[in-house]
Amino acid sequence: DDTSLDGFDSLFKVKPPLRTSEDIRALKEAVLDGTIDVVCSDHCPEDVESKDVEFDYAAYGMIGLESFYGVLNTTFDGKLSEERLYEVLVLNPRRILNLEVPIIKEGAPSNFTLYNPGLEWVFDKKAVKSLSANSPFLGTKFKGKVILSGNQGGFSE
Repeated sequence: DDTSLDGFDSLFKVKPPLRTSEDIRALKEAVLDGTIDVVCSDHCPEDVESKDVEFDYAAYGMIGLESFYGVLNTTFDGKLSEERLYEVLVLNPRRILNLEVPIIKEGAPSNFTLYNPGLEWVFDKKAVKSLSANSPFLGTKFKGKVILSGNQGGFSE
């Protein structure tokens, strides 16, 4: 929440800006009750020179792809059902953008993600696949991790 800005750590400088704990509670409730249709990561890598400066001069953004599911799963602490997770991450974005929902069948290109919602892990620099490492979550313990992602025939861990 916005109290993380008290130390002026530029890793927390993001757009939109961090919100109050009350705002966060309202956003979580809106995801759970269907008011919010889509949840996504705004993966916004920055080089170290853009973040390792005084707060006012730092660039906005943080990496988000590698920690996104862990942050989401940990934040909702079991309150976000697998069905609702599928809706907000996969189904609704595709419906809104008029994109086909991929199906898993023999001969079709791969397009799926394997994840373990109960796996506890620490997000550290080894987990970062991005060329940048600007994340305030480094060193944070999460519950839930993407194990394997396959998209159009390629896989990544």
